[in-house]
Amino acid sequence: MKKKKKLKIGLFSSSFLPSVGGVEVGLHNIAMFLKEKGHVPTVITAFSHANKIKSKKIKLPYKVIGYPPKVFSIMKILPSFSGRFLDFFYTYLHRKYRFDFWHATFIYPIGISIINFCNKKNINYLIRGVGEDIQIDKKLNYGMRLDKEINNIIVKKLSLAKNLVAVSKSIKIEYKKLNIPKNKILDIPNGINLKRITKFKHKKELRDELGIKKSSIVFLSIGRFHPKKNFELIIKAINNLKHKNLNLKVLIAGVGVKNLNYLLEKYSLEKYIILYEPQYDFTDKKKIDLNFPSEEILSLYKLSNVFIMPSIIESFGIVTVEAMGFGLPIIINNSPGSRDVVRNGKDAFLFDGKIKSLQTAIENFYKKKSLRKKYANKSIIRSKDFDWSNVVDRYIRIYRRKT
Repeated sequence: MKKKKKLKIGLFSSSFLPSVGGVEVGLHNIAMFLKEKGHVPTVITAFSHANKIKSKKIKLPYKVIGYPPKVFSIMKILPSFSGRFLDFFYTYLHRKYRFDFWHATFIYPIGISIINFCNKKNINYLIRGVGEDIQIDKKLNYGMRLDKEINNIIVKKLSLAKNLVAVSKSIKIEYKKLNIPKNKILDIPNGINLKRITKFKHKKELRDELGIKKSSIVFLSIGRFHPKKNFELIIKAINNLKHKNLNLKVLIAGVGVKNLNYLLEKYSLEKYIILYEPQYDFTDKKKIDLNFPSEEILSLYKLSNVFIMPSIIESFGIVTVEAMGFGLPIIINNSPGSRDVVRNGKDAFLFDGKIKSLQTAIENFYKKKSLRKKYANKSIIRSKDFDWSNVVDRYIRIYRRKT
């Protein structure tokens, strides 16, 4: 049997480590699994991110290259100049590295520049929308396309793309709204490292450190502090339940979530809600963990009983799938992106986005162990559809496909 060629893949993104979010972690995991499968990934990212990786001496098992400084900040102001400059940079990369495939994350500005160059050079590529570059929510002031100039560029150029990845049905719908032909859309979800999750052993004393009784039922929600994450809804639902003196704790974890302290003080909910900000230490070489999510976050999943996803809008919602991997029953908002992951409620309990609906769900899952068990089983089964190893295999098939 003929041995398949080792592939050289360029992974282009305007954001990367040491920033830690769904986009950055997802791209890092794609690179890690490509490396594990014998291929050669190279990340090309914004100068600031590449420079931080270098200055902090973060050792990654793959190469990271920085774009020229400030090239994207002038893209909107001087599009013709930045376009020519990027053509020069991409020509240099093409000649030096000879990537077999160009994989771009973010439609704007990365994807648009890749479309222009790769179409001219007949290079195989794909563009992966991440959410804020394609979705719009005017009430939240969310989405790059609220800027008319950026929207015009995306509408004009995106139809020229050869391959567009949709991580969820909601992203696919947005592509179709822009009249993207069905044959150009690739359905490939985000992933999780199921092997790592199933073998993970957590710090059992973490409950004690957080002041959580062994008898307490723990409801967990994870995400960065942002209006779209809708953590305020959880706090207001718990405020409506506090008079019942339930033996529960709500753990809200993520960068910046302590900004919600004012609500805890307003409603006197310190007894029921813990705001937890994880620490990502890239300064101590002995503590650097390049597995994401970190062991700290995995421990939070492990000590919890139920996961709540209250987001108003998501492209996918990787934390939901991570929670499923740990067998946590899911209470999730019936919102774009979120409902796609749980197949419109088949794999989780959907609530309608209102306080009353969420507080009823929390109370029901608190009281009914059989309900928790039912949805825990659904989570475990569904999580198997998102193993990173299988997801990356799907990308590799695209990389090898002739166009």
